[in-house]
Amino acid sequence: MADLAQYQAWLTEAESALHTVMTGSGVAEVWREGRRVVYTKRNASDLQAYVTWLRGEIARLTEQENGTVSGRRSIGVVFGG
Repeated sequence: MADLAQYQAWLTEAESALHTVMTGSGVAEVWREGRRVVYTKRNASDLQAYVTWLRGEIARLTEQENGTVSGRRSIGVVFGG
């Protein structure tokens, strides 16, 4: 399992790749779990999901390091709809 610094490095790489793809600059590649993944506008949602997952892992590890893990997660609330 990766440590916090590794997750942060991956997040920086993934966010940069997402920016490249979303601004129409072409394709971006990210190394994930030892393999190269190429992203384009067509699969940008997969890259966004990866960024979201990395942010969650960083938050979880940060909470563990700070001793603030409560076992409870926030929930999303949607009004209207």
